[in-house]
Parts: sequence; C-alpha cells; structure tokens
Amino acid sequence: LYLYNSSFQTFISLAHLISLVIMWLFGDMMPKRALFFVALSCWIAFGLASLLASAGQFWLFVLLKTAESMSNEICLLSVAVLQAERFNGKMLTLSIMCNVVALNVGNGISITANSFFLASGTDWKLASLVVPVSLIPSAILTSFFLKATESSGSTRSVSLLSNALGMLRSKSYVLIVIAQSMGLFYAMSFAFWLPSLTLDAFETFPNIFTGLSYPAATSLISNIGAVGIVLAIPILAYFSKYFSSSSLVVPITLALAGTITRLCFLGQITMISVNFPITVLSFFGDGFIGFPFAVVSQQIIINLAPAHHRTSAISLLRLTEAVVRIPAFQLVGWLSDSFRGDATTSYAQFYGLRNALLCVWSVNLPATICYILVIRYYREDVAKAQESGRRHKVQSTPLISRKSTDISIDARII
Repeated sequence: LYLYNSSFQTFISLAHLISLVIMWLFGDMMPKRALFFVALSCWIAFGLASLLASAGQFWLFVLLKTAESMSNEICLLSVAVLQAERFNGKMLTLSIMCNVVALNVGNGISITANSFFLASGTDWKLASLVVPVSLIPSAILTSFFLKATESSGSTRSVSLLSNALGMLRSKSYVLIVIAQSMGLFYAMSFAFWLPSLTLDAFETFPNIFTGLSYPAATSLISNIGAVGIVLAIPILAYFSKYFSSSSLVVPITLALAGTITRLCFLGQITMISVNFPITVLSFFGDGFIGFPFAVVSQQIIINLAPAHHRTSAISLLRLTEAVVRIPAFQLVGWLSDSFRGDATTSYAQFYGLRNALLCVWSVNLPATICYILVIRYYREDVAKAQESGRRHKVQSTPLISRKSTDISIDARII
C-alpha cells in the first residue's frame, strides 16, 4: 500500500513539473482562451475517466490522474494570464483576491466533502466525483462570459530561448523569484511538520495550552488563519484603488507584508512552547497579513511581465518554487535527528524539531532583503515591461495594418 501511494505521489509531482516546463517554454505562443478551455475540458475528462479504472488497473489509474493533474496546473496558469489580459490596477487586485479566496474555499469544500463520503463508508469513487462534476457547470458558464481578446496569443516569431529567459532581464522579477522560492521552501516544510511540532509541544508542555485538548488546540491554530483572511478581504479591497501597475505602493506593500508574515512564522515556532495565546495570534497574523501578501505577490509578477512574457514569467516562478521545495521535508527531518541525537524523550523530540525549523526559517532573512530591494528597481522594470509590450505589439501587427493606420492618421492631420 505504501509503495503504491508513494508511486502515485511521485507521478503527480512529476506531472506538475512537466506541465510547468511546457508552459514556461511554449505557453506564450498559445492562445490563452483556447488553452484554458482545452485544459479545463481535459481536467474534467481525465478526472471522470480515472474513476472507470478497475482495482486491477492501478497504473492506468495513475496515468489518468497524472494527466488530470497536468491539465489542472495548465488551467490554473491560464486563469492567471487571462486575468492579466482583462484587468489592471484595482480590478486586477480584486480579481486576484477572488481567485485566491475561491481556491481556498474550493479546497476546503473538496476536503470536507471527501471526508464526509469516506467517513460514511461510501465508495471512494463517489467522493472523487466531487471535483470533476462541480467543474462542469463552471465550464459552461465561463464559455458564455469569457470572450476572446486581441492579446490571447503571441503571433510574432521569437526564439524559444528568448521567450523562456526573457524575464531574467528584470531585476525585480529575479529578486521576487528568489524570495518566493525561499519563502515557500520554509512554508511547505513548516506545514508538513506542524502536526508533529504541536504534538511534541503538547506532550512536553501541556500546561501551556490553557486546558485545551490536543484536537481542540490543533483545530484552533489551523483555522484561526481563515478568520484573519476574512477580516483582511474588505481592507485589501478598499486599498486596492492605490495598486496601479507603476505605483510604489505595490512593492512597499509586498515588502511590509512579507516582513510581518515572516515574523509571524518566527512566533509560531518559538511561542508554541511558551505562550499559546501568542501562538494563536501568530497564526491569525499569518492569515490577516499573509492574504494581502499572496495577492500582491501575484499582481506584481503580472505588472513586471510584458504581455508576451506573462505565461513564461508565472510558469518559471512556479517551476522554481516547485523544484526548490523538493528537499524541504527531508532537510528538516535530517536536522531534527541531528539535534535530537539518540534521545527519545518528547522534550528532546520537540527541541530537535523546533531547532530544525528555526534553521530553515533563516532563509526568510535573505528573502525579506530581496523584497525590500524590489522597491529600488520596481518602477524602472515596470516601465521596461510596458515599453517591451508596446514594441512587441507593433512588431506583431501585419505591415498592411500599420500602413492603413499611418494613412488614417495622416488623413486626420490633413
């Protein structure tokens, strides 16, 4: 069973990496609206087809779920680019907010529904129907409202290398890729080891948890961040009017929110054995400040990328994050064992794991510096991106259309 499960997870991880590489190299050459609907249709089709695999067709099931995972990743990437094509400034911020909230709510509903079906003894295939079936009405509605735009694909012939590496000329983009990768390296490892850290702290310092049971304590710190997100939504919606593409409010908000979020990370590690209310407050701050940070970090990538490089910019960022976070879980486990030595007490286990997480948390220091440096280069890089976009649009316009435009301009002048 463990071998099958690990094989399944390996294939899913490879699917994400492969889809990100494909979108990084070729995504900007494809019409985004068509790509979105093809990916969404494949997501639904492969999800439903995987349920037809019998118990003796494990590898067929894995291949279908792998294809479903690739379609899912491509679909989500297409959504981010389509948002950038249709909105800017305040409306772009609001659309990204809706996207982030929808993903969180959707994941929560999916997990809850799956848990309900499985706990009730229902066939697991019925639980797996939740996502593909819920996508069908969304696909139908989207087909009516999502209209094609002029910038839905790149028609200009460009070299594959130039398209894939074009964004590396932007200092702000490179700094954000480095910072985001470091931050996700820590965040993924902390999320993975949080249940163990909480359990070790509960067994070693039970009085710290103010009489709460272990399930109640874990439920509180797991859900208090959602309360912070709910409170942050109207505040961010109000201030979104200041988030124009060239405004320094965007990188300043990113740097400030990133710094505070990383201090909340530190509080989560250090306070869980000292003061549980402060620990809860740290998780609340993670949600309250982390939500604007998540929204602005997506918007700033869109602002820094010319229209003809948006897909490769987003894909390269997510690809780098995916690769960097691979060793995160194992590194924390190795460091924890090194700190703990041969000791087997809950005290030794807690401090071994806590010290390991503190070591990994240190990557947030250079990440914070990178976010602050973005403020220095942001306006310059946005101006270059806008100029590059205008130049690309002119060069992609057929020569006869340019001549017609010039004639009409001359006529108006005369």
